[in-house]
Amino acid sequence: MASEKDRLELFQTASNIVEELRPVVDGSVRIGSPVLEAYPTVWQLTLPIEAETRNGINLPELFRTLYPPTSIAGVPKRAALRWIERLEGTPRGLYTGVIGIIDSRKAQFSVAIRTAVVDNPNSRLIFGTGSGVTLHSDAKREYQEAILKAAILLPPTQDAPGTF
Repeated sequence: MASEKDRLELFQTASNIVEELRPVVDGSVRIGSPVLEAYPTVWQLTLPIEAETRNGINLPELFRTLYPPTSIAGVPKRAALRWIERLEGTPRGLYTGVIGIIDSRKAQFSVAIRTAVVDNPNSRLIFGTGSGVTLHSDAKREYQEAILKAAILLPPTQDAPGTF
């Protein structure tokens, strides 16, 4: 089950997202109940957030307001993004991008937190995965978590990397 640290991180992130939504929403933001989702290699704690956008807000404006979300960037967001750019040195591509479904009445989006991109010309498979690092994180545990998250992307013939 999710640790107290994980639950606190989840609610802090949700609080930050609610604050980021305020300029573009009409009225309240609804935060659902936490959901613990089971995947073959990890458990994922998620928290649905719903809101109605103000009239006149279009998708590009909404994405400029929210992207990248604090769940990916960190807090304070601008400083965290500068550190990420310095440390990683290359664009993330699809990883941590926005994916979603749009119909005539509503839209639903998620952040791509586990990705695999096939690079045929170079015969490579590029994984995108990570973990939420905070002041209270244990670096070894966060690294092991990222490896476990990537294990779902490995071909079935591969042994899954370490556990924790």
